[in-house]
Amino acid sequence: MKQIRTIFGFSVAFFVALVVIFTFRQEPFRQPVKAWVPFYQNVPELAVYWYVAGAFILGIAVGLFWVLLTYIGSRARLSRKSKEAKDLEQEVARLKTVVDELRRGGAPVQAVGASPVYPELPTQDL
Repeated sequence: MKQIRTIFGFSVAFFVALVVIFTFRQEPFRQPVKAWVPFYQNVPELAVYWYVAGAFILGIAVGLFWVLLTYIGSRARLSRKSKEAKDLEQEVARLKTVVDELRRGGAPVQAVGASPVYPELPTQDL
């Protein structure tokens, strides 16, 4: 199913590219026009298809920049969550040791110190 979806996507993109290419090959799109750009008066006259191509390239650049920002944010969030998971695994291992010692009926377990995950809990003999 995934291959069919991929083939369909490429087919649609190819068809759209053909339509755009054949549309911009027509004479009205080759005629030079002067664009209006705020705060800039000396805009050269270019064919319409250059403006469309420039908008397309600008859209790709903005999209890639957005993806890069999203990727960097996701990596930072993943790093924080990985550290939190590691701390929780250490806490579980510590608590399992305490529970095992208590089940064996051995001597009271000395608390090693404050929990790295829950530092607000008091440390005392268990």
